Amino acid sequence: SGAHSRCFRRRCAPSPFSPERTSSSPVHAVRMQSRSASAARGGWLRPRHSCALIKPGVRTAPPRAISQTADNFKIKPAPVLVPEGDWTVDAAGNVCSAKGFKATGAYCGLRRSGVKADLALVAADVDSVVGGTFTQNVMCAAPVLYCKDVMSRKKTARVVMTNAGMANAATGDAGYADALETVKLLSTEMGIPADDVLVQSTGVIGMRMKMEAFRTAIPELVPTLGSSLEDGNRAAVAITTTDLVSKSVALKVWNVWNSLAAV
Repeated sequence: SGAHSRCFRRRCAPSPFSPERTSSSPVHAVRMQSRSASAARGGWLRPRHSCALIKPGVRTAPPRAISQTADNFKIKPAPVLVPEGDWTVDAAGNVCSAKGFKATGAYCGLRRSGVKADLALVAADVDSVVGGTFTQNVMCAAPVLYCKDVMSRKKTARVVMTNAGMANAATGDAGYADALETVKLLSTEMGIPADDVLVQSTGVIGMRMKMEAFRTAIPELVPTLGSSLEDGNRAAVAITTTDLVSKSVALKVWNVWNSLAAV
């Protein structure tokens, strides 16, 4: 009827059936026929919801699992408090100041609130010597137990993954299984042995890891690894929890022959 047609145009303006629509793209609309006696008269039902117009062949990209916008890294750097010594301080430097290292960070939905970056990677181009300082507490978080086990068998690694939002502490065997799964996800994505991956977690105690977020984020995060100072800053922000500042600095160290030994 006329009333139904007017309603249809109002809810779906511009209607694909109205003369105002000038687009040449083919458009499909769903016609809802009455199941009552009006169906016999070819009447239109008044739509209960807004009508969806679908263009054939047009596909929307799936939402990304990570975010690296300016809003994800809104935190000031900490003041440089490095004492004087046989080194030169690069206040603007970070982990990417050293040759052969890459880093990245992104927001992946691991935090309980806010959009600050919460997953970081720091990777070495080749096997690199690692060291760790671990708690002496009887109760250790799953990442601590995992890293202690790996480092008892080998002294090198290729990548460290750090997440904020949940500490994976007091989570029992299930939490350790979560840690192992994140290691496998990252090692598979990077094409390296699992023992070359170390993991760290910081955040809320007693909360299980949001594994679905890791499963979708890691494949997108790995390709963003880079060696610029911006990449290093992303990682520095992603490892913060309640910190008000990010903490990074680089030192140029000189050896006994007065030549640059490391950055």
